[in-house]
Parts: sequence; C-alpha cells; structure tokens
Amino acid sequence: MKEIKVSVWVFVYNEEKYIRQCLDSLVMQKTNFPFEVLVHDDCSTDATPSIIQEYKDKYPNIVVPILEKENLFSQHISKIFRILMEKTRGEYITACDGDDYWTDELKLQKQADFLDNNKNFISHTFDVKEYFENTNTYSEQTKYDFLKQNSPEKKYVDIDYTSYHKSIGFMPMFLSTMFRNGDYLTKIPMEKYKYFRDTVFFHYVLQQGKGRIVFEPAVVYRKNDSGIYSGKSKEYNQIVTVRNMYDLYSIGGDKKMLKNVQIHSSFLIHYFYNQEGLKGIKRVFSILKENTDNLMLIKILWFGFTKIFNRNQEYKF
Repeated sequence: MKEIKVSVWVFVYNEEKYIRQCLDSLVMQKTNFPFEVLVHDDCSTDATPSIIQEYKDKYPNIVVPILEKENLFSQHISKIFRILMEKTRGEYITACDGDDYWTDELKLQKQADFLDNNKNFISHTFDVKEYFENTNTYSEQTKYDFLKQNSPEKKYVDIDYTSYHKSIGFMPMFLSTMFRNGDYLTKIPMEKYKYFRDTVFFHYVLQQGKGRIVFEPAVVYRKNDSGIYSGKSKEYNQIVTVRNMYDLYSIGGDKKMLKNVQIHSSFLIHYFYNQEGLKGIKRVFSILKENTDNLMLIKILWFGFTKIFNRNQEYKF
C-alpha cells in the first residue's frame, strides 16, 4: 500500500446540518495518491458523531474519526492541533471546517502537484467564496479579489514572511491552504497565544518558505451565527487581530510587528468611531478591556491614537 500523501484535518462541533456536505466534498477528491481525512469531533452533543461513523464505515480507507469525550476548544485550540499532529501521516496537510466545503474535486491533486514541483514553497492557497446562510447568498467577490484587481495580468501572487507582515491582507486562509508537514509545526508555541488563529499560524509557517495564493476559488466558507469565528462580531474579530499582532510582537519576538499593532489599532479606532462615534469607541474599549490586561490595553490605545492621523493608506485589513 502506498504511503499517505495528504492529510486533511476536519474541525467539527455540532455540525449535523452541514457535515455530510463537507465530507462528501472531501472523499470525492480525485487523486493519484492515497489521502486521509482526520475528522476531529470536539465532543458534539448532536448527531454529528454518528454521521462521522457512517462515513468511516463507507470510506474505511479514507475517513479517520477522532471523537473526543470532552470539549478541547474551550481549553485551548492548541490541544486539538497537538492531537491531529500526532495522528497525521501525510507529507502535506490541508484542512476544512465541518460547516465549510470544497468545490473543486481536483483541489488536493493540484495543490500536492504544486508543492511536489516547487520545493522552495511551504504552502499553496486557493481563493475562497463566502456563503451567507442567513440570506442564502454567495459573496460577489472572493477573498483575494482585491489582489487580482491590483494585478489583473496575474493568476496568482507569491508571498513570503516579509510581504506577509507588510500587509495581513495577503494572509493565507487556513481552510483553503495546503502546507508541508514537518518538525517546525511541533515547535510553534501555540499555548502562549490566547487566540491562536490564522494570523499567528502563518507567522510561523512562512518562516519556512514562500507561499502561493491562486485566484481560483476552490472552497466555500459558510458564514452563520453559530460559527466559532464567523458568528463573532466585527468588533471581536478585529480586536482579536490587534491582540494577535501584539502577542506576535511580545511573544514571537518580532519587533516589526509593532508597526502592525499601530496600524491595526488606528484602523480599529477610526472604523468604529466613523460607525458609531464615541459610542463605538466605548464599545471597542469595553471589549478590549475584557480581552487584554491593563498594560496591554494602554499600549494598544496609545499606539492607535498616536498613529490615527498617520495611517498607512496602502494597508489592507
């Protein structure tokens, strides 16, 4: 039997409405190599575990259930990552949330072929369409449309550690990216970050090599009120971004991140002041206070206000 080429991580919690669509889009992938689908169920309380077992029975050589008896995400996302890393056999890794799905049946083959033929690249990312469940509509623009507009003659853009930190708008999305497996993943200090998200993950991944973002949609990201991140408010998600930038500066030891903290903070203050005036600033302040210590709160606000009239207009949030 051939060795597993790609491991697909699937993050699941109470997804009985969506998990079949997700898993169908994964097991139907057409490849010339074996791949595995590691389905991590984080102690769902609905019918999700039984549906996962159903797919295990139907696709025993592909689907690998990992069924938790207690919820690990509430403790820290790093616990889930560590478990998946221990069970991963693939040379390459990609992922999908249980309420999202893939639209290209050759997604795995295309990404693996690229990484096979380009050893100096650490990752490959496809474009993403958003589906708004509340209105049953798809986004008119894809995640990376703004990059395509700036480079109409190109079908892709390459990024590295430097360009990534120059503009987080270049950030690959975890759910549409394939990256190389390796010891570097086990060395990422996930536990030190209160909010371990894509911003932090690719800070470490892109230290290993370049990434390519292709302007070809292959993934649908479902936005609904129950999503771990998609259900959060703009205030929450943008403030978490500021927190991540600050943590990458203080924990990751990258002094260049200080500028990103300033840019994100000033953008945050501008955005919510324009939306709601002083009421918006007060709301942002209360959320910041809940998610940061006092010293960090003072620094973030200081950075934001000192740069508020001198923002980098080329920055893409």
